[in-house]
Amino acid sequence: MTLEKKIIEKLEQTSYSEVLKKMGYTRVERLELFIKINDIYLWLKDDSYDYLYNSEGFVRKLIGVLKLSSPDTDEQITRHMRMRVQVNEMSEPCIMIDSEFERKHKSMHDLYKARHKKRIMIRKESLVFLNLTECLDMVELMVKEHHAQTQGDLGILGKVRFYYFRNSDGNIYGFDQYGERL
Repeated sequence: MTLEKKIIEKLEQTSYSEVLKKMGYTRVERLELFIKINDIYLWLKDDSYDYLYNSEGFVRKLIGVLKLSSPDTDEQITRHMRMRVQVNEMSEPCIMIDSEFERKHKSMHDLYKARHKKRIMIRKESLVFLNLTECLDMVELMVKEHHAQTQGDLGILGKVRFYYFRNSDGNIYGFDQYGERL
């Protein structure tokens, strides 16, 4: 069971007013927001604070009040915090697409509207804690899915020739138009 589910389950068995009082709050909004988000990583990523706690302090205090503290819960929070730091340090990952583009008589407006087709965006969180092989396997799968969806045709931007992925280590990795690593 995830830590989020343990917290929600424990909150359902406890009076909100009792929890809030032990945490030092008089109003329920912050707790309701935490319940609504229901994801510790997203809560910590927001890095919000109020007059009592920042995001991490709020979670730790809530866990303490609910008597859910354990080495496992500390490890989960620490893992989320490390993930947040890594994501913040990462540049925006994407797969760039090289196509057989020839402008000919295409309008700049149409080209501008189609520019998003030249890259595949990747969520930073999906790359955290992956080693290089796992990362490249994931990118390879995304490239193959893209090729299957587009049949290698980007419309006015031409046919796909290659895909390029810049890893967080600074190296660039290439894939052919079918998704095979070069």
